[in-house]
Amino acid sequence: MSYLQPFHQVVGELLSHLGFDIGAIHPEQEVISLTVEQQFTVHLAWVDQASWCLLAELGSSHPERDGLLYAQALRYNQMAAQRWQPVWALDPEDHLSCWLRLPLEGNELPTLIEAFDVLIQHAEQWLAVADVAPGHFSKPI
Repeated sequence: MSYLQPFHQVVGELLSHLGFDIGAIHPEQEVISLTVEQQFTVHLAWVDQASWCLLAELGSSHPERDGLLYAQALRYNQMAAQRWQPVWALDPEDHLSCWLRLPLEGNELPTLIEAFDVLIQHAEQWLAVADVAPGHFSKPI
């Protein structure tokens, strides 16, 4: 049995619900990438034996204007009472992403759908905020 089998099972269930062919997952595949409405990419990635993550790459989705947009995104990392709160980060090339780390065990399909929906919602709301002129951040995520 492959060490990736639990990851493939969880991700396969989510992808099947989303309408994707789960037979397309290669036995050694650690990352599955989806393009969402031609706006950003979501990666479903194996992390370790106990966890996996959903990661939305947003860095190339908006103009490279100034650091104010990135500073605004990083402010969303404040503690909150929400069940799912994506973490916002910059990679070494200063591309913005948000991600959720999830356990491989103990999540039913409704929980996976909820986590995926929250990540997509935050990414889409960020893209809407990024289209606003700098200094006019009136829409909290």
